[in-house]
This record gives sequence, structure tokens and C-alpha cells, in this order.
Amino acid sequence: MSFAIRVYLHVERHRVAANRAVLDVVLVRTSGNIHWDHDLFAAGVADIRGLKMGGRSSETAFVLGFLHVPAGTLRLPWLFGGIRFSILSSKHRQGRMDSVLNFVPTGMIPTKRMTPHVPVSVNEIVEEVHEADEMGITIVHLHARDELTEEPSCSAETYAHLIEGIRAFSKELVICVSLSGRTFQEFEQRAAPLVLDGNLKPDMGSLTLGSLNFAQTASVNAPEMIQRLAAAMQKRCILPELEVFDLGMINYAKYLAGKGLLRAPHYFNVLLGNVAGAQADLLSVGLLLRELPPRSLWSLAGLGDTQLSMNTVALSSGGGVRVGLEDNIWYDRNRQRLARNIDLVRRVHRVAEVLERRIMPPNEFRRRMQLEPGDGRYGCQVGAESEVHPLPT
Repeated sequence: MSFAIRVYLHVERHRVAANRAVLDVVLVRTSGNIHWDHDLFAAGVADIRGLKMGGRSSETAFVLGFLHVPAGTLRLPWLFGGIRFSILSSKHRQGRMDSVLNFVPTGMIPTKRMTPHVPVSVNEIVEEVHEADEMGITIVHLHARDELTEEPSCSAETYAHLIEGIRAFSKELVICVSLSGRTFQEFEQRAAPLVLDGNLKPDMGSLTLGSLNFAQTASVNAPEMIQRLAAAMQKRCILPELEVFDLGMINYAKYLAGKGLLRAPHYFNVLLGNVAGAQADLLSVGLLLRELPPRSLWSLAGLGDTQLSMNTVALSSGGGVRVGLEDNIWYDRNRQRLARNIDLVRRVHRVAEVLERRIMPPNEFRRRMQLEPGDGRYGCQVGAESEVHPLPT
């Protein structure tokens, strides 16, 4: 349910040091009955209510996030004269108590020369997933590697060994295979893991919704490739893990949904901090989340030094997190200590505990995403009710 409300705002932008992090702060003066929802910002974000700067104060001060008004909890708007709010019911707020933990142990870039802690071989990856699963994760996002060269691999056989090893100790953990375009450009290469079946069938496959540049490499995802991969996953009843690095990629997801290539419910990874993508700041987070289509679960990923801050923002806002050595090999901002995967997972659990959030168990994610229950049945439920959205204008 949503409604439109017109608010006349006096807006100031400031940079404020809070909790040793620099935050974008928006000061707003309005006569409306608006106040903080402290429960959603209990940790990692400073309480700046009544903040005075340069001799001026405002009746209401907030960073991008959630506000309370008498009618219910509001998603914070983009700041213009006419603002569209989405009301979150008490039922929705209760549902936010569970947060997805998407574990990314390896990726395509880290090597043993960069950090001895990155798992590369099948046995190493399986063991680190086992350790993380015992602590509590929802999804594992797998990248296969050549064990001799450490180069990325698209081998269905390697993915089969990874999935077989993981399902030997967890038959419910949600498994996502990478279909990345960073190294492999041919459809047959990228779609290779999708042919696995039976106990080796992945539940999800990654789908980056556009081409982008990283610091030193490019990930090329032509429209035809994206649509072919989406169609292949739909045919195989495998749920796309929708990866977005900027606002245009979210719009492209809506376009694919309008064409019937994506069907709700959706799961999005929102990746922030890439040099050529959306940055890891609160205004960018709010804008991206506001544009997600209906019936979407989401997780935030902070690349490099922004991993902890984005994990905290996500948990503070009731969302999910993506964490692991794929996105960040350091434990601290000063880059004095190389991280281990289990250390990063453990830290997310500590933050979640402070915020009174529970890590979503795999069976709950399977229920919400209409996946098969595991234990020999994997991928999307055949014939599950889903939605097709109209094409965006």
C-alpha cells in the first residue's frame, strides 16, 4: 500500500563524523509529526536528533533510513517537494527480523599471493562453507577455481564436486553458482553449471544485470547474454540471484520482468563501493532500495573497506548482508589484518545480535523464494505461483 504526500522541506547537506565513520547527513525542517525510529538504527549509526551545526538546528534530523509518522513506518523519500512514501505494515516490520546472510568465500580475484586465507581448491571451499554453515548462513555463492592455476573455472564438473561436498553435510543450505561475465564470454561457458541435476542441481545462479568496469577489469554482460541466461534459468527452474551495481540495473530487472524472463519473488544483491558503480553511502542505498520491484528480498554488499559499514546499514534496516573474501580480504580499515572467512561471518553475527536480528535459516529463505525444500529437491518449485510485472515506462 502506498500514498502520495506533499511536504515542503528546508534541506541542508553536511558531512558529519560519527562513530569514527563519515556519514552524509540531511537536515530537514518541517512541521510534520516525524521522529526517529531508534530501533532500526540501534548500532553503527549515530543518534543525531536535534543536531546543531553552524548555530542552526532543525526540528528533525536524519540520515537515510526509516522514519516514524502516526500512520506507520515510512520508507525515507528522495528529497523533492512532492514525495512518495511506502507504508510498511507491522506484519512487514516483523518479517524484517530475519536477515539473509549470503556467504561469498572465494570470488574470482583473490589468490593465495594476496591472502593465504582464500579457499581455492574444492576441499578448501567445502570446508570453509561447512564452518560458516555451522555458525549460520542462508546462501553460499560459489565460484569454481582451477586448483593448479587458481584461475576462475566454469567447469560443470568442478561445480558438481563443490555441490556434492556441501550437500554431504547440509541438504538445506541454498547454493548459488556464479555465471559471471568477468572471465567467460561464451554462453555455453557461463551456463555450464546450470546443466547439473538431481542432488547436484544448484538452487540459484548469479545474473549481473548489465556491463560494468571494475578497477582493472570489465564484466561484459550484453543484453542478449543476460536474457539467454535468464531464460535458461527459467527453463531449468533455477532462481536468478540478481546482482545490481547501479540504478539502471534495477530498471533492467523490471524490464526483464515485464518480458516474463524474471518472475517474483526476486532476490537482489545490491553491490556498493565499486569505482564505476553506486557508492557505499546512505543516499545511494536508499535510492536503490526504493526502486526494487515488489516482492523482493535484498542484501547489501560493501566492496573492499566498505564491507562492514554496508553490512551494518543492511542489518540496521532489516535487510540481508553479503559477506566473505570475494568482496574484501581485510578485517580492518587500516589493512593491518588479513581476514578469514569465518571471522567475517562471526562479525556479522555479532552485529545482528546487537540489533536483535536473526540470521534467516535456509528453510525460511526457501519458503519465501518458492524454492524446493532441499534434501534431494532443489531449485524453484515447479508450478509455484509467481508474478509478471508490466514493462517500465
